[in-house]
Amino acid sequence: MKGILEADSPAFARLLKRTVTLDKLILLREIYRFSSLNAGVEERHHDRGENTSFNPRPARLSTILIKDQEINDFEVIAGSIFFCVKEWPSIIPSKYDQIIQNIVAIQNKEKCLEEKYAPILLANLLDEIRHTPVLIEKTKDINDYKEELLDIEKNYPGCLEKYSALVTKINSAFKLYFK
Repeated sequence: MKGILEADSPAFARLLKRTVTLDKLILLREIYRFSSLNAGVEERHHDRGENTSFNPRPARLSTILIKDQEINDFEVIAGSIFFCVKEWPSIIPSKYDQIIQNIVAIQNKEKCLEEKYAPILLANLLDEIRHTPVLIEKTKDINDYKEELLDIEKNYPGCLEKYSALVTKINSAFKLYFK
């Protein structure tokens, strides 16, 4: 991974070009680079084999939100990219303070200030379930994932109904990956 959106995920870059304005695309490229530089594209627990190409996690989460739930809100897409940051630096871009505050709350299993970020948790859950076959060590079973789904609903009442397209995909993934 180079930290360059178009190089790391050409399909996601094309999707963004169709989804957001040019000024927002430029900002999302910047956010992707920031995420990449702060371990946002690392997937240490996946066994993909040598030289296997794959779509980086920030691109996967954002794509799930855009394609599966038809979310095109800039802040939510940006939040899904920031969500993948594993190592927050001491200095962060201040123009994204509000988004980052919400994402850090989610990462710390706290309720975020704005519920519009809740579908990021659903997209993350779906992505985790879809990637269980390539995990080096499986630390969760279907009941753990179902518990996460219930926790999301508890913290964000009504979100499973509001984002039903993602919930449908999650239930399909349960059937596919946990036979």
